[in-house]
Amino acid sequence: MSKKRGVPAQKPYSCKLILRMPPEVHARCAMMAEANGKSLNQWVVEVLEQEVSAPVD
Repeated sequence: MSKKRGVPAQKPYSCKLILRMPPEVHARCAMMAEANGKSLNQWVVEVLEQEVSAPVD
């Protein structure tokens, strides 16, 4: 708990995320990554960053 703010301290994240998805989605993501000259990991991180940075309506 943060003594200054009185809120629980945030635990650090492991930077690993396991996703379960249909094979068709995995294949399309892999194709999109390749088409953009990126690894699947790079492409997914960029897509997620865009989503969490987008303004909320």
